[in-house]
Amino acid sequence: MRGRGHLFGESFGRIFAGVLAPFLMEPHVAAPTVFFGTILAVVTVGAFVPLLFGRETVGQLELVTETAPELA
Repeated sequence: MRGRGHLFGESFGRIFAGVLAPFLMEPHVAAPTVFFGTILAVVTVGAFVPLLFGRETVGQLELVTETAPELA
């Protein structure tokens, strides 16, 4: 189930980011600078969200797996 959700989320993100967002944004901008500047701003915000709110898991895998209940 988790694999299907990951596949759906990734494919929807690629379709939206590569096709739908530029297609929907293009009629509302007047210049290429505004178009590409808006895309750059959205990409920049998206790149910093995991850095600001993400949790570091390097070296902590044992702590994550110890607290999870064991399935039979």
